[in-house]
Amino acid sequence: MQSTKVEGDYFHVGSYLLARLGSFLLFNGNFAFMLVFLTNDPFGFGWNTIDAREVKSEKECVRFDIHNVVVNFAWFMLWVLQHSGMARMKFKKATGLWQHPIERPLFGTIANVTIYLLLHNWRPISDCERWEPLATPILVYLVSLPIIAIAAFVILYFLYAFHDHVFGTARYRIAPGTRVEAKISNKWPYNMVRHPTAGGFLFFFWAIPSYTPNHVYFNVLWSAFILAGTAFEEAGLDIEFGAEYDNYRRQTGRFFPRMRWFNKFFASLSGGGGAGGKPILRPIPTNKVVPGKQPARNRRAAGAASGAAATAGQTTSSTGATAEEPVSPMQHAS
Repeated sequence: MQSTKVEGDYFHVGSYLLARLGSFLLFNGNFAFMLVFLTNDPFGFGWNTIDAREVKSEKECVRFDIHNVVVNFAWFMLWVLQHSGMARMKFKKATGLWQHPIERPLFGTIANVTIYLLLHNWRPISDCERWEPLATPILVYLVSLPIIAIAAFVILYFLYAFHDHVFGTARYRIAPGTRVEAKISNKWPYNMVRHPTAGGFLFFFWAIPSYTPNHVYFNVLWSAFILAGTAFEEAGLDIEFGAEYDNYRRQTGRFFPRMRWFNKFFASLSGGGGAGGKPILRPIPTNKVVPGKQPARNRRAAGAASGAAATAGQTTSSTGATAEEPVSPMQHAS
C-alpha cells in the first residue's frame, strides 16, 4: 500500500479505504446476515439459516449429523485461528504489520470474511425441528426481546462509538513506527462491565427463544470461545497493568454489572457520578518517553504502593484477544 501526505499530515490511503470499505461495511453486512441466519430467514431473503429449511418426518430426519458437526467446527476454528493469530505480536512483527496503519483495518476485514464464511457454509446438524420466529407466542418475546434489545444496543454502541479501536478508521493518520499507548478512560460501557461486547453477544445468542440442536451447538461454540478468550485476555492485562487492573476487576463485573454499578448509576441520576474505566488507545511516537510511564514489569509494585488510585481495563475488545490488540466477535467483538 502507498502512503501519501495531506496538507502536511500523514495519510495512508490503503488504511483509510480498507477501514471503511472493508472492515466497517463488512461488519454491518455480517450483522444483518447474522440476524437473518439466527431467525431462519422469516421474510424469505434466501440467505443461509441456522436450522434446516425443510423439516423432515420423524422417521426420515437426522437428529445428530456428526459430519455437519465437524464441518461447522472447522469453519468456526478458521475464525478462531484468524482472530487470535492475527492479534499476536509475533504474527504482526513477522508480517511487518506491527505499528503499521494497515494492521487494524486488515485485521477487521479478514475477520469479517471468516465470519461470513462460517455463516454462509453452516450446515444444520439436525433437520428434525426448526424454529419459526413468527409463530412464537408473544409472551415468550416479552421475556426475550428486552434482553436481546439491550444486548444489541451495547454491542452496536461499542462498535460505533469506538469505531477506530474496532475497525481502525483513524489509523490512516498514524505513521508506521508510532507506538499505540494505553490510556485510562472512564467511558461507558467499560465502567459497567469489563467485556461489554463479549457479554452482549452471550446474552444476545442465548436470549433468542430457540433451543434447537442447531442453535444450542452454535451458542456453545461462541460461548466457549468468549469465555476462553476473555480469560486469556485478562491474564495478559493483569501482567500489563498489574494492581490497577486487579482493582478494576474487583469493582467491575465480567459480563454483568455488579450491584455497585447500579448504585452508582442511580446515584448519578440524582446528581452523583460513577467511575471506573478501561484504557483507550492514543498514538505516541516510539522515540519519545511517555511522561509518568513505567515499565510493565514494575507496574504491579508501583500500583500496589499507590493503592490503585485509578481503575484500568483492557484494550478495546475482548473475544479471543490479548492486550496486544482489541478485537470483537463480529470483527470483527468486547
